[in-house]
Amino acid sequence: MQQLFKEYNVSHKLLFVTSRFGSRKDEVVSDDDFLTGLLANDNQLFFFLNGYRYAGEIPGIFQGETASTVEVVKYAMNKKYGIEGSTGQYEIPESKAGDNLLTSKIEVNFQVDNPLQLNVKRNLKCTGSMKEDYWSLVLYEDWDKEMREELGIEQTLMEELQENKSTRKQIDEYVSSLEDRKKTQKDNVEMELTAYHGQKPNKVIDYSFGAIGTAINRPSLDYTVSYTLDGLVKNAGNNLVLEIGKLIGQQWEPDERDEKRNVEAYLPTAIQLDYEIEIEIPEGYTVEELDALPSVYSNEFQAKTIILKKL
Repeated sequence: MQQLFKEYNVSHKLLFVTSRFGSRKDEVVSDDDFLTGLLANDNQLFFFLNGYRYAGEIPGIFQGETASTVEVVKYAMNKKYGIEGSTGQYEIPESKAGDNLLTSKIEVNFQVDNPLQLNVKRNLKCTGSMKEDYWSLVLYEDWDKEMREELGIEQTLMEELQENKSTRKQIDEYVSSLEDRKKTQKDNVEMELTAYHGQKPNKVIDYSFGAIGTAINRPSLDYTVSYTLDGLVKNAGNNLVLEIGKLIGQQWEPDERDEKRNVEAYLPTAIQLDYEIEIEIPEGYTVEELDALPSVYSNEFQAKTIILKKL
């Protein structure tokens, strides 16, 4: 990438930084304690271990850190240090809560033949650090498809493998491997739902990615999952009681030891959580106590908004 910047006369510097969760700059003992990146035009960062982020997106583990920079004048492997150039520092900016946004739209209806069981459709749109929680659900093929669309490549990965003689014979092996990874993906989807609700879903019906957030013009991860769930609805005479708060996931309940913690705990970045919940009310029922539910919570580290709709 440095060579590419040089060819197109883009001002750039090599950048060395430590994770905010790892060794401090004065504590490093090996090259592995540093991560290398490029700083272009003194305002855009490119990291080489970037996960499913778009080019130039800054990982939360480096935000707020002071990085060391080198503007390379000469590079030679046969010299003692290899790189010659002027050095400096760069303050990596920190993102705001709105840059790390989880927007969750949850559509719920009661099964006609069993109103104690819910049909749930959950759509998540995530930006910034909020995308990282769902990377375990992404397949390489999801990334490949998005990159081909972004680059205007009409040929699919499978078509490319079939076209090339050297890879054509590997197609069966690739298909078998893909099926294994899809099975693992399905298991991961169920695990995510189990962690979210604190219980297994009855059945995962469908799941898909509209985008994974690797293109700068589509920076959000867009994930939808549909499933059925027990345990949130109870009978109360002729009434149904829905524990609506559990639709936004189980919440951490600190015990006495947690409340007296002597180790600092903090989020990797400031975050914002927005929930929109649509509930289809069964025929013959009305709603009570909806207005009593809190809908907004915020502090300097986190903002949470909940919008409830009844259909």
